[in-house]
Amino acid sequence: MIDIKEIRLPDNHGLLQFAVPADLFKNLSDKCKNIQNSDFNEEQLSANKMLAGQIEKEIKLHPDIRCRSFLDNLAKTYYEYFEIQSINLPKLEHCWINFQKKFEYNPIHAHYGSLSFVIWVKIPYSLEDEDKLAHSKNSNTKENGRFYILYNSNFDGKISKFRIDLDKSYEGRGIIFPAHANHLVYPFFTSDEFRISISGNFVNKPT
Repeated sequence: MIDIKEIRLPDNHGLLQFAVPADLFKNLSDKCKNIQNSDFNEEQLSANKMLAGQIEKEIKLHPDIRCRSFLDNLAKTYYEYFEIQSINLPKLEHCWINFQKKFEYNPIHAHYGSLSFVIWVKIPYSLEDEDKLAHSKNSNTKENGRFYILYNSNFDGKISKFRIDLDKSYEGRGIIFPAHANHLVYPFFTSDEFRISISGNFVNKPT
């Protein structure tokens, strides 16, 4: 049983927010630390050329059997929850780790396939500190470090946005959403550590 919470986008698709089981999250965190601290063959392991991120270090991840099973079950849960009918079930296709430094960001983009997910492994900043910065404190919106989903309302066709105020409480949590949904990540400025997340895409394959 996956611990999920529905986040309904008004007049459009829904998201599912989920918690990663503690032992699996520790395994993923340890794997991220090992990759972060090791030299890697950029030609073989870099994911940058297939991604939109303005991020120097994006690394391909090959999940083990248990992680892959959890993610495939997560996608199946999404289809069941929103009663999506398909003769083929979504299966994990690609997976990668984003090691985002301060000032780096993910521009507006969408993914291929049927579903995408993100798991937040490490959030090294607090929004309180981010919002106190000179360029942000007097703004009528606070954007530093936030994650956004952009979508067209089925009601009036206007572009709407859904914001996630990422802080340390999101470590070990994630969301799964339609791959075609445009999304973006704003930069952060108050930490010299990496903001680490794991993302991936699902495609529909015959069972």
